[in-house]
Amino acid sequence: HKFLLIATSDYFKAMFNGAMSESQSDHVELKGFDKSSTGVESMIDFCYSGLLNITFNNIDELLHAATHLQINNAIDLCSKFLIESCTINNCIDIYKIADLYSLSNALDIIRLFISKKFSFINV
Repeated sequence: HKFLLIATSDYFKAMFNGAMSESQSDHVELKGFDKSSTGVESMIDFCYSGLLNITFNNIDELLHAATHLQINNAIDLCSKFLIESCTINNCIDIYKIADLYSLSNALDIIRLFISKKFSFINV
């Protein structure tokens, strides 16, 4: 399992390849996840399958786990989901999510969307 996690996550790469005590252990405890484990489970599944089921209901947990675990491919998929889901009705909420997780590409595209559609947006 370690090799797969190292290949897909900079967090695990640092953990298992460095001088951290986890590099010698068969078990690790993930810290920094005060939300449910759904995001973490989804990230582990993503490492194995390359598939990620992204919805508005789970995007926050997914991004929290993906950014914490530094799984860049999952972050990119979440960013793409936000960009493709952006509408006049939800663009402000989507912008807030992209801003919270510092998704610079999504922020640029959503800012452009907002500037073009500003007169139609209900704030």
